[in-house]
Amino acid sequence: MHRRFTASELRGLRTARVKYGHDVTIIDLSSSGVLFETPVPMTPDSTIVLEFSGPNQTFIVPSRVVRCQSLGTFGNRRRSKGACVFKRPLPLRHLVAGTERVVTGEVLHGAGPAAGKARLWQPVVGKYRDGRLVRGYTSDFNPSKSSMQISPTPVEGQTQSVALSDLDALFFLPDPRRPARGEADVVATEGRSSQGRKVALVLPNGTELIGSTFDYKRNGNGFFVHPIDRDSGAVRVFVTPSGVRNIRFI
Repeated sequence: MHRRFTASELRGLRTARVKYGHDVTIIDLSSSGVLFETPVPMTPDSTIVLEFSGPNQTFIVPSRVVRCQSLGTFGNRRRSKGACVFKRPLPLRHLVAGTERVVTGEVLHGAGPAAGKARLWQPVVGKYRDGRLVRGYTSDFNPSKSSMQISPTPVEGQTQSVALSDLDALFFLPDPRRPARGEADVVATEGRSSQGRKVALVLPNGTELIGSTFDYKRNGNGFFVHPIDRDSGAVRVFVTPSGVRNIRFI
């Protein structure tokens, strides 16, 4: 639901640490949560306070630990990977500089005077229940909404309304307009695909999708799957209840 920024994109971030404690190494950060490495193991469902320092301001954010995984020992130092969800939104515009992207409705610093109307367009392919496909760009997808707008180009124009209840799955594709991924992007992507619950999902057309999910609910509106196969063509897939022919956790 919220754009994740990799460490290389957080040009305004000076330091990140547990308040009155150790520093953490950011893998990716959004306005609602963070994935990071830490020298100290944490307990899932515990509460910690994180401190993010920008060029001119420091943000104190109470957070809940979602998960923590040991990465082993490196150079006689133990390392763990942890993920937290924030109890209040983090104002990312102070930590991300030199970009024209929009995060949770806020235009980031450096976007220029015309950026107030900018929107983040994501390339997608939607699969209808009857097998038809719809391709284009969307800027208003939200799992809690009943529909979204899809445009043939990443600009305002001739959009069509697509009801999520009519889809089996929505595939989010890599954006060809973005620069080639660097090492930090690969680390962030692998971090997402290696966390969560591993799942093998069969779509109604027989296609098997293997990946990880953080938000699967048997009676929910749908859930995201991050494919393990980096050559699958999709960065992530939102699967609706009608898109599940068979599911098993592995």
